[in-house]
Amino acid sequence: YQRSCEQYQVVKDTPGAIGALRVEYRQQRKDVMRQIAKKALRGVDAERLIEVYCRENNIEEADRFAAMTLADLKTLHSGAIAGPGISEEELQFQMKNREPE
Repeated sequence: YQRSCEQYQVVKDTPGAIGALRVEYRQQRKDVMRQIAKKALRGVDAERLIEVYCRENNIEEADRFAAMTLADLKTLHSGAIAGPGISEEELQFQMKNREPE
């Protein structure tokens, strides 16, 4: 546990570390992605939920968090649904209703 905490701190403190925000808000991203999938939200509705979630959870870098989470939703696949607790049915809805890029 201690070693894991130390590794997290090193990644977090490294200037320009790729994914530092991703590491810091890992659990929050999973949580909000699960909420979006379970409520079958997309587009503006998903963005609003993320905005409210950021306010309620004191996420300081809300714009970056939202962009990261929306990008993760766009690339969500069956091999990555267990972490956020998304069912295959919810994934299929998200995939079917992805907005064109």
